[in-house]
Amino acid sequence: MRTTIFVGLVVALGCVFAPQASAKGPVAVCGPRACVTLGSEVDVRWWGPADAAQARPPAPAPFFKLRFTAHEGDPLAYWVPSTGLLRSGARAGGPIWFTPSADEAALLTRAAASLQPFAVPTRANVTVGYRSVPHGDWTYLRLFTMGTPVTTADVRHWLPVDMWGPDTPWTRCVDCLLVSRTAAYLKRSGEVVTIPSRIAYRVRHRLPLR
Repeated sequence: MRTTIFVGLVVALGCVFAPQASAKGPVAVCGPRACVTLGSEVDVRWWGPADAAQARPPAPAPFFKLRFTAHEGDPLAYWVPSTGLLRSGARAGGPIWFTPSADEAALLTRAAASLQPFAVPTRANVTVGYRSVPHGDWTYLRLFTMGTPVTTADVRHWLPVDMWGPDTPWTRCVDCLLVSRTAAYLKRSGEVVTIPSRIAYRVRHRLPLR
């Protein structure tokens, strides 16, 4: 049963990995000081989750990383237990937030029970339209949770808002946030939301979002 759940979890995370026919685990959930293996070595075919609808990004919170135990490099995914969400790792078109199945979430929760999570990010380097926000600014992390979803938006041009810094689900953000050049729209993980005009102005002009 454990191996079956593990295989399902890795398949659900298939969108995380670079395209290839197959690869071998094991995969572990990791905190800053230790890792716990999720399952035994298995062959896994990589594909995107067919039935895992995208979720809205959560506010920054403590998190864990999922990675192959035998490999260094970027995490395969990030697990935010307080919200029950997984975020895919680096991928073309930006990351995906989604909810794992109940069995997968239970497996992750058990594995992470003895681990200390990574801390909430408190700083970020930010660019808007590929131009740096002076001094970086953690206030831009608010863009992950603000706004009201809309079904249509007449936007012809978008400015990319990229964040990087410590390795967290929120500060490894390239191609995952876009602000409209006019009006007050934000595109986030495939969703378009309206944001306050004052905030949109400040983003476009690379000002703090206080």
